[in-house]
Amino acid sequence: MKNDKQALEEANRKESNLKQDNYPSNSIDEHRSVETGNILLAEKELGQQNENL
Repeated sequence: MKNDKQALEEANRKESNLKQDNYPSNSIDEHRSVETGNILLAEKELGQQNENL
């Protein structure tokens, strides 16, 4: 049977593995970049429309 120290070390290893496995991939960063670009373009478009009124 495991002692408390071994159980705690195993729990810490499992938690660490979960954090590594669930790290967002590059596609998340890429998506955020696209969203930011779309926001900037939308701001310019709205500014142009307001000037045309």
